[in-house]
Amino acid sequence: MNAEDVILEVSHLEKSFGSHDVLRDISFQVAKGDVVSVIGASGSGKSTLLRCATMLEQIDGGEICYMGEPVSYTHLRAHETCADL
Repeated sequence: MNAEDVILEVSHLEKSFGSHDVLRDISFQVAKGDVVSVIGASGSGKSTLLRCATMLEQIDGGEICYMGEPVSYTHLRAHETCADL
């Protein structure tokens, strides 16, 4: 996969709710044209992963890059979404 083909890259994502670790060291890339499916058991963190990747949930660690640029919850203004970047 060429670097210019990568649209979304998630590296070492971490998310906890209190003392409960929901996502630990999650990394993946999504390239232009990819169709992605997230599967897993109930309560395994699928929705949390999608909420973090779309900046609806603040991450505790790791990095999310969109089209090669790092993005973070704290860089978004209240009226912006990932689609606005």
